[in-house]
Amino acid sequence: SSLRATMGMNTDMEAQRFCEAFYQLVIVSFSAVGFVVGYWFESFRITMYAVFAGVAISCALCVPDWGLFRDKNPPAWLPDGCTQRPKKSKEAAQSTSSK
Repeated sequence: SSLRATMGMNTDMEAQRFCEAFYQLVIVSFSAVGFVVGYWFESFRITMYAVFAGVAISCALCVPDWGLFRDKNPPAWLPDGCTQRPKKSKEAAQSTSSK
Protein backbone atom coordinates (compact mmCIF):
# COMPACT_ATOMS: atom_id res chain seq x y z
CA SER A 1 0.00 0.00 0.00
CA SER A 2 2.93 2.36 0.52
CA LEU A 3 3.99 1.76 -3.09
CA ARG A 4 0.50 2.75 -4.25
CA ALA A 5 0.69 5.95 -2.23
CA THR A 6 4.23 6.77 -3.32
CA MET A 7 3.77 6.21 -7.04
CA GLY A 8 0.17 7.42 -7.24
CA MET A 9 -1.24 4.12 -8.47
CA ASN A 10 -4.87 4.86 -7.75
CA THR A 11 -6.56 3.96 -11.02
CA ASP A 12 -9.67 1.90 -10.44
CA MET A 13 -11.17 -0.88 -12.57
CA GLU A 14 -13.76 1.33 -14.28
CA ALA A 15 -11.03 3.75 -15.33
CA GLN A 16 -8.96 0.86 -16.67
CA ARG A 17 -11.95 -0.37 -18.67
CA PHE A 18 -12.45 3.14 -20.08
CA CYS A 19 -8.74 3.47 -20.94
CA GLU A 20 -8.72 0.17 -22.78
CA ALA A 21 -11.78 1.07 -24.85
CA PHE A 22 -10.37 4.54 -25.50
CA TYR A 23 -6.96 3.37 -26.70
CA GLN A 24 -8.59 0.81 -28.99
CA LEU A 25 -10.86 3.50 -30.42
CA VAL A 26 -7.92 5.86 -31.03
CA ILE A 27 -5.77 3.23 -32.71
CA VAL A 28 -8.59 1.89 -34.90
CA SER A 29 -9.67 5.42 -35.88
CA PHE A 30 -6.15 6.46 -36.86
CA SER A 31 -5.66 3.18 -38.69
CA ALA A 32 -8.88 3.54 -40.68
CA VAL A 33 -8.14 7.12 -41.67
CA GLY A 34 -4.55 6.19 -42.49
CA PHE A 35 -5.72 3.29 -44.65
CA VAL A 36 -8.12 5.47 -46.64
CA VAL A 37 -5.58 8.27 -47.11
CA GLY A 38 -2.80 5.80 -47.90
CA TYR A 39 -5.01 4.04 -50.42
CA TRP A 40 -5.93 7.35 -52.03
CA PHE A 41 -2.30 8.43 -52.38
CA GLU A 42 -1.12 4.86 -53.04
CA SER A 43 1.36 5.07 -50.19
CA PHE A 44 1.75 2.36 -47.58
CA ARG A 45 4.05 4.73 -45.68
CA ILE A 46 1.15 7.11 -44.93
CA THR A 47 -0.87 4.19 -43.56
CA MET A 48 1.95 3.10 -41.26
CA TYR A 49 2.62 6.66 -40.06
CA ALA A 50 -1.06 6.98 -39.17
CA VAL A 51 -0.97 3.72 -37.19
CA PHE A 52 2.21 4.79 -35.38
CA ALA A 53 0.68 8.19 -34.60
CA GLY A 54 -2.42 6.48 -33.18
CA VAL A 55 -0.32 4.23 -30.97
CA ALA A 56 1.81 7.17 -29.75
CA ILE A 57 -1.22 9.34 -28.97
CA SER A 58 -3.09 6.53 -27.22
CA CYS A 59 0.00 5.73 -25.12
CA ALA A 60 0.41 9.38 -24.15
CA LEU A 61 -3.25 9.56 -23.11
CA CYS A 62 -3.74 6.16 -21.47
CA VAL A 63 -0.45 5.08 -19.89
CA PRO A 64 0.06 7.86 -17.29
CA ASP A 65 -2.14 7.85 -14.20
CA TRP A 66 -4.03 11.06 -14.98
CA GLY A 67 -6.24 12.66 -12.34
CA LEU A 68 -9.25 11.96 -14.53
CA PHE A 69 -8.94 8.24 -13.76
CA ARG A 70 -8.31 8.34 -10.02
CA ASP A 71 -10.48 7.02 -7.20
CA LYS A 72 -13.93 7.53 -8.71
CA ASN A 73 -14.90 3.89 -8.09
CA PRO A 74 -12.49 2.62 -5.41
CA PRO A 75 -12.45 -1.16 -4.93
CA ALA A 76 -13.85 -2.64 -1.73
CA TRP A 77 -10.81 -4.28 -0.15
CA LEU A 78 -11.04 -6.81 2.64
CA PRO A 79 -9.86 -5.58 6.05
CA ASP A 80 -6.31 -6.43 7.18
CA GLY A 81 -5.98 -9.90 8.64
CA CYS A 82 -9.13 -11.20 7.00
CA THR A 83 -8.58 -14.70 5.64
CA GLN A 84 -12.16 -15.60 4.66
CA ARG A 85 -14.40 -14.20 2.00
CA PRO A 86 -17.46 -12.33 3.19
CA LYS A 87 -20.65 -14.34 2.83
CA LYS A 88 -23.13 -13.25 0.20
CA SER A 89 -26.54 -12.10 1.28
CA LYS A 90 -29.52 -14.25 0.25
CA GLU A 91 -30.90 -11.60 -2.13
CA ALA A 92 -27.58 -11.27 -3.95
CA ALA A 93 -27.23 -15.06 -4.26
CA GLN A 94 -30.77 -15.41 -5.61
CA SER A 95 -30.35 -12.62 -8.17
CA THR A 96 -27.07 -14.14 -9.39
CA SER A 97 -28.51 -17.64 -9.73
CA SER A 98 -31.58 -16.41 -11.63
CA LYS A 99 -29.43 -14.82 -14.41
